[in-house]
Amino acid sequence: VGNSSLLRAGMCKALDPVKNDNTTETSAADPAGTIAEALKARAVRSGELAGLGPDEADTAHTRVAAALRSIAKNTNRTPVIVVDQLEEVFTLNQPGATEPGRFFELVCELVERADVPLKLVLSFRTEFRGELFELERRLARHTHHYMVGPMGEPALEEAIEGPSWIESYGFGYETGFARR
Repeated sequence: VGNSSLLRAGMCKALDPVKNDNTTETSAADPAGTIAEALKARAVRSGELAGLGPDEADTAHTRVAAALRSIAKNTNRTPVIVVDQLEEVFTLNQPGATEPGRFFELVCELVERADVPLKLVLSFRTEFRGELFELERRLARHTHHYMVGPMGEPALEEAIEGPSWIESYGFGYETGFARR
């Protein structure tokens, strides 16, 4: 069972939908752009522009911050952004690329701003933690670390089968599949 399965079937599922407005994205090479596009798409789908103009796809920090404030105001919930597989910002870019720095600056600005309601979850493989030390150091007073420990059999079964319980994914397993 991979980190993504645990994240999506475990933590994301456990977030209280009454209190939290969850957006889960896979990092890709440009996580700052991924977040901006996800917020823009969410705003367009909901009919509110959430601070982003309908033809604007830039990742300006002020636009992302405005989108998060708008989501919080219009839903009465705290925006939660989950960035899965953050290591992709390193593995899909050449050394010296600007994308990691753009993402780190966006994260720092959003987390450090008192006027932006936000919970941010960054999921990455532990061998990339060294690449994130500077970000971790800068945001230390806002950070909570959670290490995933060993799982028992029932939790493993739920992590495997959990995504199949989400109707929009459109698939399922045979009864007892995870116990094999």
